[in-house]
Amino acid sequence: IAMKPHLREVTRTARYFQLGPESGPVEELWIGLHGYAQLAARFLRWLAPLDDGATRAVAPEALSRFYLETRMDGHHGPAIGATWLTREHREADLADHLGFLDRLEAQLLRAGAARPRVTLLGFSQGSVMATRWLVAGGLRPDRVVLWGAPLPRDVPPAQLAGALGQTPVL
Repeated sequence: IAMKPHLREVTRTARYFQLGPESGPVEELWIGLHGYAQLAARFLRWLAPLDDGATRAVAPEALSRFYLETRMDGHHGPAIGATWLTREHREADLADHLGFLDRLEAQLLRAGAARPRVTLLGFSQGSVMATRWLVAGGLRPDRVVLWGAPLPRDVPPAQLAGALGQTPVL
């Protein structure tokens, strides 16, 4: 049976978590993208030492959440995780995530406000998402931290280097 997928854009409610000042100018802004099967709130706890009154740390959460375990009786366990992408319906999911990240960036870096020093941190699958966001022309951070993941196969190193320019990468 030949079936063809049909796509329809919808409005989603995305969430993010924040540490530090809720409003007003800050000197530093960290945007942390969590890894596979993590939730943003738990991931953000690792950035708690940055909460010094002059730093805002923000962790957007991937749009696809799932139960981490299903018991033999069919009931789900208590743990929930999130993922940025899977191979199923990948291009549309990538576009949705990039749109979410771009809108969050616009909110965090309002025009006319003093721009803080921006660090983009990606952990594991979040590193992969961070490189895709950089190449797509999204955020232009002052530094990038990629932790625990190789570059994705769909992001050629030369393309990433072009997007980064002189931005330091750890």
